[in-house]
Amino acid sequence: MNEETFQDIWQSYEGRNLEAEDISQLSNNMIQILLKLQHLKLDGDLLQLLANKKVDLKSDFYTHSIKEILLESQVVMDKSALKKALTITDNNNDKLFSHNIRELSISDVQFYLRQSNLADGKFMKIMNQTMGHKRIIFDNNDINERMLDWMKENSYIDDVTVVSNKLKPVYEGK
Repeated sequence: MNEETFQDIWQSYEGRNLEAEDISQLSNNMIQILLKLQHLKLDGDLLQLLANKKVDLKSDFYTHSIKEILLESQVVMDKSALKKALTITDNNNDKLFSHNIRELSISDVQFYLRQSNLADGKFMKIMNQTMGHKRIIFDNNDINERMLDWMKENSYIDDVTVVSNKLKPVYEGK
């Protein structure tokens, strides 16, 4: 069935919203049609399906409520989708960024950190080895923990310890 016919059929549909399992075999374009017609149940399963199928969504799809579902469901986004989601300013951006950081290149991470000034620029100071970077400590929260884990994996730091309920990067031979 061509997409025009598919859209015509679904244009007048008034039944329940479809779930991810109902549409898993459809093409990405057909899924986009159903999204546009608002015939899909927006939940973690659907967002995971969209991510798995790499459905090309516009930036404005990533509303605050969509970002909340992405975070609650721990959906891993690809680089393209994450970049689109982060273009819409939202108080969930830093958390969404940190949850998906492994999908980004080092230059993508640096770009985001420069734009967002996450943790008051402390992560950039560590990456650039700015004077005093070895004395930096962070609040003990999920975003900082994920960021420091990424920094450890990418050899910016050797480890992370907790001192007085603060996260402290460890530099051994550096």
